[in-house]
Amino acid sequence: MRSAQFVSLVAIVTLQAVGVSVLTGIWTFQFFNGQGIDFVSSVSLLLVMVAFSGWLIGTTVGLRNRRRWALSSSVVIQIMGVILGLAAIPQNLLLGWLILGPAIIALVILLSRNIGKQISEKN
Repeated sequence: MRSAQFVSLVAIVTLQAVGVSVLTGIWTFQFFNGQGIDFVSSVSLLLVMVAFSGWLIGTTVGLRNRRRWALSSSVVIQIMGVILGLAAIPQNLLLGWLILGPAIIALVILLSRNIGKQISEKN
């Protein structure tokens, strides 16, 4: 049985994966149009974003399929989201809270008592 917590968690991680994938696509477009400042920095950032997009998509699929490893992967992703959100708040308040808010909600869900059992049980 899927609880509201589990559905909310999958929805948040899915939206994060879509957001990072769209952002990666925008940066890829800008990279190939020559709008980057430094070539090495642009390539490095692009590779990190592609890897992070793949990690988020894999975690989303793992959560949807109720794989136990997706729980720990989601916790790490949400901790990174909290760190990035807190770092972004001084420069852009709206962007910082768009990153920080869902990460905190997902982290609270992930650290709740019964979510681990819900993720690992098959129906």
